[in-house]
Amino acid sequence: MKYLRLFLLLLPGLALCAHAADDDDKGSAPQDDVPDFSNLDEFVYQPKGNASVGFRYVSGVKTNFHGNNTISVPSNTTNQIYQWGGLVSLYIAPPESTPPATGFGFTRIYHDGEVEQDTRSQTVLNANGIAASVPILPDGKTNTWTYDTNGQELASGTGTTSQVTGDDYMQFHLYQATSADDLARSKSARGTSGVELRTDHDMGRIGSHFTWSLFAGVSLNDIQANMATNMTAAVTTLTDTYNLYGGAIAPGPAFYPATTTQNITNNGNDVLNSGGNNVTQVADTGVLIGNAPIGHSVTTAIDTVSVLNNFKLHGAYLAFRAGPALNFNFNDHFRFTVSAGPELLDASSTLNVTAVLTPPTGAQEIATFQDVEDKLLPAVYADATLQYDFSEKAGVYLGAFLQEAGNYNQTVSGYAVDSNTSQGSYSTKVDFSTQQGIRGGMTFKF
Repeated sequence: MKYLRLFLLLLPGLALCAHAADDDDKGSAPQDDVPDFSNLDEFVYQPKGNASVGFRYVSGVKTNFHGNNTISVPSNTTNQIYQWGGLVSLYIAPPESTPPATGFGFTRIYHDGEVEQDTRSQTVLNANGIAASVPILPDGKTNTWTYDTNGQELASGTGTTSQVTGDDYMQFHLYQATSADDLARSKSARGTSGVELRTDHDMGRIGSHFTWSLFAGVSLNDIQANMATNMTAAVTTLTDTYNLYGGAIAPGPAFYPATTTQNITNNGNDVLNSGGNNVTQVADTGVLIGNAPIGHSVTTAIDTVSVLNNFKLHGAYLAFRAGPALNFNFNDHFRFTVSAGPELLDASSTLNVTAVLTPPTGAQEIATFQDVEDKLLPAVYADATLQYDFSEKAGVYLGAFLQEAGNYNQTVSGYAVDSNTSQGSYSTKVDFSTQQGIRGGMTFKF
């Protein structure tokens, strides 16, 4: 601190001495009115940086899909609506399950229908003489059942249901399909458009027309590949046959019991209440069916049409690249550039597989599998570009490029995401080798 105070005290004296010395110099030598800058070199700033932003169209990745699965009965609870005779009923269906082949008193759930316990009742007088409704004595039949839950025969206009046999028996089914297809199906994904950013720094001249620079860039492009193909599969069908007892059913989806409201009559005359209105009762008009199957069979057949697999690969990848570039300058506005260097791909892709079983009756059975993968892949990159500068600061470019990268395998296995009874294993190879494309956009110098 004391040195600072001493400096502040001496500062005015130093300033006066400097001013006096300056006055002595002015008195001793004459001064020119105009400074002479003739001995200075001329300096003009040349931009060293070149930034570009534009589009990048690249050919798609190469893929191949393969795998197998087992599609069995769904385990989820579904709400299904049945319309019969103008009456709409909402029915909550429990999961399908393999029903007992024999025995009474069970609720049996099939893919194309359901047979439940009988709900018929009769009115009796109890010990106090009061009318009460009680279940009827079991007779081996039931009035509560459904069939043809998706109504595909009715929708197709055939006017019949394939669940009814020629001798007027009703059949219900369960289905399971196990694909056994070892083929790998190749698919080249479609090209995708993306964006890119790049910057070049001028490193100097090589001769009269050539310059060289260092570049760094980044780009973003999509991954898109889709394929639908039928699979060879073993389809197992469980068939239970029930007695209709000669009952006539309508073609299409139906839900029993069916009821109707009837007027009560006495000797052909309507019975009226004290208010003069008809006395009515609800009558069961549904078709009865046996409450246990009279026939049970399980068959397996190989076909190539029942199972369809839909493969979908989608995602995106970032490409980071850097290296040297050689520029040939035709003139002050037009130049040709070639560049090459290492590259790193940061890829993220999602593999979705939807397996669809279309059985002869009932709705389709669908299982969906999904896997997400992230990979880093080393690569190399080269391009050739024409650039035209229409001013000292901006221009346009158009070029072609080639990149060569590796590949990775993406696999999904285990239970389907929408069911715990459908199990499969699928994979695809995601190949980034020998991709080419075009690039173009605007350039800016700085």
